Amino acid sequence: MTDPGWYNAQGDPQGTTRYWDGERWIGDPVHTPVASSAGGNFGLKAHVNLASPGSRLGARLIDLVIAVIFGLALLIPVITDVINNFDALGPSPSDAQVERVVTDAFSDNIILLLALGVIGGLSDFIWVGLFGGTPGKLILGLRVARSDNGAHPPGWSKAGLRGVNRLVSFVPIVGSLIVLLVGLASLIMLFSDGQHRTVMDRISSTVVIKK
Repeated sequence: MTDPGWYNAQGDPQGTTRYWDGERWIGDPVHTPVASSAGGNFGLKAHVNLASPGSRLGARLIDLVIAVIFGLALLIPVITDVINNFDALGPSPSDAQVERVVTDAFSDNIILLLALGVIGGLSDFIWVGLFGGTPGKLILGLRVARSDNGAHPPGWSKAGLRGVNRLVSFVPIVGSLIVLLVGLASLIMLFSDGQHRTVMDRISSTVVIKK
């Protein structure tokens, strides 16, 4: 057996298949059939378990909690410094004094704040490229797969396409608006699309599966 594809592996239960990449078996045996592009589907010539909208939202929530905890942990010295500076202003600080404290906190920690922005912008790209999913997806047993053959992880190019909306967010005002619109459209598509694919799934030709 040399050609990549989905086959029943020796020792696996009858009626199941798993992906053979030409050298080794990828993933676990699965049962749920997904039609090929000839049947009107999105091109997966495989049997996969598609992740439900609820599990995908749960994974995103976990990612958000992890990001908040990580960010707060790094910003504790900054937050503490700001609080101490506010206390030193006395009970009735002027608007100018308050503005100065905030401005000084930002300028004194600009490198840390920029680093957090870069980490946030590249985190999905790195996690999907290396492991096939973000921490939230991995915790819930989800993986990002190529929509043409179901193999995972999808590789760096598709991981980059999935994370391009994070980079757009760095564009002032317009970037935030685009991210908001993409997020709303993705939420609608998650429940209305037959394969629960979001905008970024479509752009990157990927799908999220339950391993």
